[in-house]
Amino acid sequence: MGDRSVGKTNLLQRFTRGEFFSDTKSTIGVEFSTRQFIIDGKIIKIHLWDTAGAERYRAINTACYRGSQGVLVIFDLTDPISFNNVGQWINEVREFASVNVPIVLVGNKSDLVAQHRITFEQATTFAKQFKLPYMETSTLNSSNVEQVFVSLATRILHEKTPKSIDTPSSESIPRISKPMCHTCAPKQMIAITSCHGCALNFCRKHFDEH
Repeated sequence: MGDRSVGKTNLLQRFTRGEFFSDTKSTIGVEFSTRQFIIDGKIIKIHLWDTAGAERYRAINTACYRGSQGVLVIFDLTDPISFNNVGQWINEVREFASVNVPIVLVGNKSDLVAQHRITFEQATTFAKQFKLPYMETSTLNSSNVEQVFVSLATRILHEKTPKSIDTPSSESIPRISKPMCHTCAPKQMIAITSCHGCALNFCRKHFDEH
C-alpha cells in the first residue's frame, strides 16, 4: 500500500521476476503475482496484491485489506508528501484488515541518495510510533528487495503459527460400554444376543441354557 508512483509495482516486479522498468505505468485496480521461497527450511508460496495508489481506487483497496495476511506500506524517500500520507495508509490497514496483521514500513528509492527528502532517522522514529519495522529498498539495484518480503513473510508465519493443541489422554476419552452376559457378567463375558421374552443379554452358552 502507498501513494501512487512510490514504486509499488516495480518492487513486486523486481521481487517476482527480477525485472525493473523505469517507465512502469500506474496500476489500475489490483494486479496479482506469486513467488515461492524458503523460510526456516519450509517452502513458502505467497500471493501478492499490487494495489493502486490513486484516490479513486480506495474502495478496491479496502476490500483487499480484508483478505490480506500481511501488508507493506511504501513511501518514496524523495517525496515528502508520500511520507506524510503513510499514517493514513497504516490506519486504513488497521481499520479494515484482520486484527494484528503484520505491517512493514518501506522507504523506496534508496539509490537516489542526493534526492532524499526523508532521512533514515525520521522514518525510523515514525515507524516506532506505530511499532513497525522499517526498511529501505531500491528497485533499481535490488537493494533489500528480497529481504523486505522475507521479513514480512516471516512475521506472517510467526503470527499464524498455531498454539500447541492439548491432546486428550486416554482416561479422558469416553468409552462405549458393551452389554455383558446377565449370567456371567462378573467374568466380563460380552453378550452376543438378547432374549426377546425377558430383554436380558446373554453369551452364547447361557442363552442356550436360558
